[in-house]
Amino acid sequence: MTFRIYLALSAILFAAGAQAQGGQGSLFTVAKVSVQAEAQDSVEAKQLAIAEGQKKALNTLMKRLTGFRAQNRLPQLDDAAIERMVDGLQVRQERASGTVYLAQLDYNFRAAAVKDVLNRFGVAFITERAPEVLVLPVYLAGGVIQPGEKNAWLQAWSRLDLANAISPVKLVQPRPDLTADAARAASTSPQSLEAINYQYRAEYLVLALAELDERGGLKVRLIGRDAAGAIRLERSFKSYGEEPEVNAQAAAQIALNVFEGRWKLRRLASQGALDGGSQELAQIDLSAQFAGLKEWRIIKDRLEKLPGVQSLDIKAVNPRGASITLEFPGGAERLAKTALSYGLTLEGGEGAWVLRLQ
Repeated sequence: MTFRIYLALSAILFAAGAQAQGGQGSLFTVAKVSVQAEAQDSVEAKQLAIAEGQKKALNTLMKRLTGFRAQNRLPQLDDAAIERMVDGLQVRQERASGTVYLAQLDYNFRAAAVKDVLNRFGVAFITERAPEVLVLPVYLAGGVIQPGEKNAWLQAWSRLDLANAISPVKLVQPRPDLTADAARAASTSPQSLEAINYQYRAEYLVLALAELDERGGLKVRLIGRDAAGAIRLERSFKSYGEEPEVNAQAAAQIALNVFEGRWKLRRLASQGALDGGSQELAQIDLSAQFAGLKEWRIIKDRLEKLPGVQSLDIKAVNPRGASITLEFPGGAERLAKTALSYGLTLEGGEGAWVLRLQ
């Protein structure tokens, strides 16, 4: 399905969907699954699309329940086995024309059946959902906050299956008095962020700031606190000639994956499902040492990509070093072992840990 068709299919649902994101949802429901098929007639095309959609939905559900490292071991089931696990189907939107069927569907799965399959294949999973987090999507284009229907970033978030996520999200719109300067300040100043948080009276709130550059790329910052703790994350998405909405959609999905990944890692660690033993999150204070800006960028990039790193907070940077605080399952010794495979060395002890390039 092209992204233009996907946008057209989703547009009619945006207004209602944005208001419904705070619903309770169901962990074993996968909503907003886009399907498309072509066959000899629209009836056969519909059957093919629904079968393909339920396979896609089950894969999404299993990834929702499992940690990243286990996802290469997820079972591949045949159509008949998947169909027996489906507990219902709802049509959000559909179009049939001649030999083509196009739709957006919600699939409900039998919880016991899904758990049984994962257990039989020895894949650790969790079914405890995180407390809901409020996400404030602020979209800056031309240095100005884009309101309402011009907020492509908010629309991208609204197309995701937020209510059924293992880390459910409720969207809130920017207040009319929020300025671009205030939003940028909140991304760097704890006091400014606290002022925004106070306005929404939220225990868990993340400012999702997306800024469109002159080349159509997107700079995304997530700042605030979710159920896994403090979060401060920055990513850039280059444009390769596609519409800005494409980048916004990809960035929103990655951001939701971050929320879910952080929560799953914490819960799996507490269950002893990581590395065969209990791996509680531990705070680690360390200093990075480097020869110059180029080395620092490499260290920072590798550290951000290192599986298990949470609540990464870069407190200070100078020409030869940086002060960093983060959380990692199992503590500094385990982080040191994991970092080696990413070209980093972590040495020291008793709180004096030093991070360098290999």
